[in-house]
Amino acid sequence: MKPPHYLIFLFNFILFSTCQDIPGPLEPSLNCKILVPVQKSLTDTWLRVLDDAYKKFTTFVEKWASSTDALSLKKVGEFQVAANHCFDVLKGRTVTKIEELETTMKTLNVGLRKAISIGVCAVGELATYST
Repeated sequence: MKPPHYLIFLFNFILFSTCQDIPGPLEPSLNCKILVPVQKSLTDTWLRVLDDAYKKFTTFVEKWASSTDALSLKKVGEFQVAANHCFDVLKGRTVTKIEELETTMKTLNVGLRKAISIGVCAVGELATYST
């Protein structure tokens, strides 16, 4: 099993490849804080990557919301649900215990695996839709 941080970067890559041409401000934020005695640079980087992914994802959903045909694509809809599930694990949370961080990482690991798998299919579905 690969460590969760690899999944986060892969998830981010899929979001960026799907959302790369989307203009606009990146305002939304997960507002998650990790106040656990672990290496701060590691948790800061982890949260920054997830926050960037969340911003791109939100912009992606807003862009495609105007295209009911695109959002009606099965895998795009499934990806939206799976990605929202991942982000909801962190949204607005303050993690204060190491056990809580461990549980959060495990939950994200499962959710990210599912979102990545569906996201790969969604990228293909969008490419077919765009042509």
